[in-house]
Amino acid sequence: MTCTVRDAVPEDASALIALRKGIFGETDFMLYAPAEYSASSEELAEQLSRISPSGHSRSLLAERDGELVGFLGVSGSPVPRLRHSASLFLGVLRAHWGQGVGRALLREAMRWAPTAGLSRLELHVMTGNARAVEL
Repeated sequence: MTCTVRDAVPEDASALIALRKGIFGETDFMLYAPAEYSASSEELAEQLSRISPSGHSRSLLAERDGELVGFLGVSGSPVPRLRHSASLFLGVLRAHWGQGVGRALLREAMRWAPTAGLSRLELHVMTGNARAVEL
């Protein structure tokens, strides 16, 4: 089963919040529990509008049949000595685990990274998260 990977735009804010909260409720491997994630649609839309032109950060979405099923954020730094490096955060709905969604998101980030001057991508994972360690 394939998915489409695309950049998130400000109009995706509400759907992305719902996706994140859904994912946060399905696993203990994410940074937030659903109730702890408090971004508003307006805040996230503003954040997404700043990410696109930044050049060293990116927000990707995975869609399947018109539904958001995963996200990947690339968070670069404006600090000159760190501009080659970015942290990744990744989440996929449980119903889509093991179907290549995370791999497709990561593949796009790795394809894009050199064009943004990034030579180091860091995906932090918990050692007990076998799927993320394998990825």
